[in-house]
Amino acid sequence: MRDQAVPRGRTGPKLPTEATSTTELHSYQLAGDRAAAVAIGQRVTGIRRVWQPKSATTGYLWMYADPSWTCLDTTVTPYEVEQAGPRRLFDELRAAHRW
Repeated sequence: MRDQAVPRGRTGPKLPTEATSTTELHSYQLAGDRAAAVAIGQRVTGIRRVWQPKSATTGYLWMYADPSWTCLDTTVTPYEVEQAGPRRLFDELRAAHRW
């Protein structure tokens, strides 16, 4: 059944991007690793995350803290990051991950 799935790119409305950058941090390092998730959860508050798979190992990690958002595209290294809003969520996440 999974072999029959149609690959999709980012879907939904086009959000205004205020900043783009790249990173070597994979989404697993931010959301999948329990120790990192605990540290991030303590230092970056009020965020929701959504994983949008593109394949079994790649996809988009969306994080929201209304009205700010960030999207980490894990399809090609270095990973592309887009973010917008008054909070620079990915910058906060990167700092919390280093902590």
